[in-house]
Amino acid sequence: MRAFPRALIGALGLGLMMTVVMPAAAADRLAEADRLIRDADAIWGQDMVRIDTLLRHALTLREQALPPGDTNIADTLGMLGRNAFNQGQMPDADRWFRRQLALEEQARPFSLETARALGDLGATMREECQLPQAEQLVRRSLALRQALSADGIVWWRAGSHDNLSKIHELMGRLDDAIADTINAADVMRDTGTAGDMRRRQYTERLICLRHRLESGAPPCWPTPCPVPIS
Repeated sequence: MRAFPRALIGALGLGLMMTVVMPAAAADRLAEADRLIRDADAIWGQDMVRIDTLLRHALTLREQALPPGDTNIADTLGMLGRNAFNQGQMPDADRWFRRQLALEEQARPFSLETARALGDLGATMREECQLPQAEQLVRRSLALRQALSADGIVWWRAGSHDNLSKIHELMGRLDDAIADTINAADVMRDTGTAGDMRRRQYTERLICLRHRLESGAPPCWPTPCPVPIS
C-alpha cells in the first residue's frame, strides 16, 4: 500500500474541511439574512431607520453567500428602495431601485418583479422631477404588466395608470392625467368590495383634476415640480 506524505494528507484534510465549512458558513449567512428580513417585515412602515439597518445587514449577508445575480439580492434591494422611498429619501431610493432593476432585467426580464422595479424607479424619478424619464419607465412597466397574466395583476395595472396620471399632472398635461385616472378606475371596476378603497381614491383624484382643469385650483399631487413653459 502506497504511503502519502504527511503534508499532503494535512492538505487534503484541510481541503475536505473547507468544502464542509464553506457551505455551512453560507447557509448560516442566508439564515441570518432571512431572519433580519422577517424582522424588517414585522415593523414595516413603522421604524424605518431600524428597517434600513436590518435590510442593509441582510443585503451584505446575501451578497456574501449568493452569486452576484441572484434574485434574492434583487428582492433585498427592492425592499431597501421602498423603505427609502417611504422615508422621502429619493436619492437613496433611486440608487437601490437602479441596482435592483439591473439585476431583474438580467435574471427575470419578463416578470412582475421587473415590472415592479420599473414602476418603483419611475415613481422615484417622478418625485425627483425627472419627468420624461419617469414617464418612459412607467410606460415600460405598464406594458409589461399588461403582457403578464397573474393573480393581482389588475391592481398593478391600475397603479401604473395612477403613476402616469401623477407624472402627467406634474408635466402640466391635465387632460392626459384625467385620462390616466379614468383608465385606473376602469381597471378596478370589476374587483368587487376588495377594490372599494382604491376606486374611491381614483374618484376623488378625478374630481380634483377636473376641478383644477376648469378653475386653476391647487395641484392634486403636491410634489413641487416646475411646469414647463409652453
